[in-house]
Amino acid sequence: MEFLIVNVALPISVFVGIQENLTRKLLGTFGMSVLFVALAFFVLYILSFIANKVFNIRVGRRGIIVNTFTNNNVIFIGLPLALAIFGNKAMPFYLVYYLVNTVSTWAIGIFFIQNDTNEKSAESSFNWKKLLPAPVLGFLIGIVWLLIGLPLPEVADSSLGMVGGLVTPLALLYLGIIIADAGFSSLKIERDTIIALLARFVVGPAVIFIMLKLVQQTPFALSNLGVKVIFLMSGMPALTAMALLVGQAKGDTKYASNVITISTLLIIILVPVYLAIANFI
Repeated sequence: MEFLIVNVALPISVFVGIQENLTRKLLGTFGMSVLFVALAFFVLYILSFIANKVFNIRVGRRGIIVNTFTNNNVIFIGLPLALAIFGNKAMPFYLVYYLVNTVSTWAIGIFFIQNDTNEKSAESSFNWKKLLPAPVLGFLIGIVWLLIGLPLPEVADSSLGMVGGLVTPLALLYLGIIIADAGFSSLKIERDTIIALLARFVVGPAVIFIMLKLVQQTPFALSNLGVKVIFLMSGMPALTAMALLVGQAKGDTKYASNVITISTLLIIILVPVYLAIANFI
């Protein structure tokens, strides 16, 4: 199911969403939005380094703290929530956050996990192919098609729309599986877990909140929908793939799994809170 969502339905949904919801005129605003979100991520990386020093986080957990501050689960948690709450019109704004989060995860975040170990056998390189996953390729092709200005043939438009429409039901089903598998038996609340959760659900959204406030004072101000979508994405739970990456680097996998599980369960409660806060941006 994961392969079908990420490599088939989502890229097509991204492509169709660009053709239906984005125009050449809006591309400038889109690009500036990506820049502002990227600046927010840069600030979060700095704050994560400070947190590791101040709280003296031990080796094996430092990379987890860095990634919990910055990167999150915007595909299997963020995507179904964005589409279910806001509909397909949310796709261009979702893409803003998704693009920055993807590059941040696979170009920067993975580096800190792989080097947060005492094991000499841990890999210290990253796969450049991760920077161009299928959804990003769908985005790039969609932008090129939009710039060329060619209309989609009616048959292709209808077919692609149906395949792209699978994203929401499949992603919601996958989300239900994740939450069901999370359970409560292995949960452990400790100081470092609290730090990670505060970073993910308080510090991260707070930085994005401030950045969105600044954006709204510029000629590139986002629509009310765009503000809500991007802010909601900033509060998504910890990246699911982080547990696998930490395991490969011989880090503290139990701590990583604990943070992922608790953050995934908490998002059910926090979504309405974030939506309410977004109204003040």
